[in-house]
Amino acid sequence: MHRGIAEPVDLLLGSAIGLWVLGQVRPREVGVVFTFDSAIAMRAGRLGLTITSAPAHLQSGRRALSVHFPKVLAPADLSYYEAVYNLHPGLLPFGRGMYPVFWALLENEPAGATLHRMTARVDAGPVIDQVAVRVNPDDTGGSLHQRVLKAEMSLFRRWWPVLTRGGELPEREQAGRGSYHDLRGFEEMRDRPPDDVDRARLIKALTHPQFSLPAWARDEPLARAGDSEPAGAEKGWASSGLLDPRRK
Repeated sequence: MHRGIAEPVDLLLGSAIGLWVLGQVRPREVGVVFTFDSAIAMRAGRLGLTITSAPAHLQSGRRALSVHFPKVLAPADLSYYEAVYNLHPGLLPFGRGMYPVFWALLENEPAGATLHRMTARVDAGPVIDQVAVRVNPDDTGGSLHQRVLKAEMSLFRRWWPVLTRGGELPEREQAGRGSYHDLRGFEEMRDRPPDDVDRARLIKALTHPQFSLPAWARDEPLARAGDSEPAGAEKGWASSGLLDPRRK
């Protein structure tokens, strides 16, 4: 493979930012779009791109970029490619795994976005680039997530042209232990928080369009005051154009 010569990059896409990505690329830059999301598949089809959800269709030798793809890739999946990169909504090594924005708020961890190369260990591969995002005292999960999305978009704009030119991406190993959280840990914290957890902080972290407040939290004063925020935040992202797939 000759660096400096334009080469297609496969895209593994999920969620609204995955749809946004398709508005930033030229069809000739993309090899295959790998997705389980019907809206992403529909837009990719309109662009004339090849769409698949079957690993057997992955093509050996290409590089690939994952953006909020909802499946952990097994080593066999990664082996199809020279390299697979991932755009992650956490400041690695903090926030490995599920819902890094939630944990950044709840546990006062660093927040941000990271582009890294994927390895067999989840979110543990070498870092290409990062953007730190300040956590404000009045942040909710929704407000912090919005700023992390902007950071992810800036990383995409910076490195997509390098990927499609076949350029080398600088790598550095992740420094420090950081943190890792899986889905079970999130569900237990949401549904059965231990007595020593700051409930007000937990409700703020759960105030996000992606989450529903659990029964124990709905009668809390902070929850009642912020009842409209999840829906409002979601509408705000759309009306502001932040996730408009046409926006460059």
